[in-house]
Amino acid sequence: MTCGPPAAGDGGLRGSSCLVLGAGGFLGGHLCRSLRRRGAVVHGFGRRRSYPEALEGVRWTAGEFADRAALARAVDGAEHVFHLLGSSTPESSNKDPVADLAAGALASLHLLEICRAAGVRKVVFLSSGGTVYGIPAAVPISEDAPTDPISAYGVSKLAVESTSACTTICTGWTTRCSASPTRSARGRTRTGGKASCRR
Repeated sequence: MTCGPPAAGDGGLRGSSCLVLGAGGFLGGHLCRSLRRRGAVVHGFGRRRSYPEALEGVRWTAGEFADRAALARAVDGAEHVFHLLGSSTPESSNKDPVADLAAGALASLHLLEICRAAGVRKVVFLSSGGTVYGIPAAVPISEDAPTDPISAYGVSKLAVESTSACTTICTGWTTRCSASPTRSARGRTRTGGKASCRR
């Protein structure tokens, strides 16, 4: 699912309940705006609202990704969940890789379990087109390029994508990856992916 304006119609989101985890950030705010333009009822969750103007008309809940009870309350009633939460950067993640994996990959696994138990129709995970591939052999990077992350951040993102596939096998959800533009360190556009799980 892309978050840009649809070519026609509302993408089937009109009137649906959408939860955006990480709604207070730059990408999350823009996603909330796009979802609202499509007629969705949007609920944002995150630590803080860095771009409050982007969240006009959005129900907001302040919370931590590690707080499973708060996540479960936020997920309850949502049909679509968009996962943009993150607590580190590629550089900072290498200072404590174990903590980064716990805060990213493990917390995301708990989130998938919460969504499955709540009957969520679709989960969209915003991965990282720059970090999961490591040092590129060519730019722009194609989505079928080998993955070889060189930071704990990239390892965590890739682990969540793999976890989504595992959840698919265990629960019967389908998994689909679609393009998501990101910016490389050199300022060029790379192609990343969103792992999407749905019933």
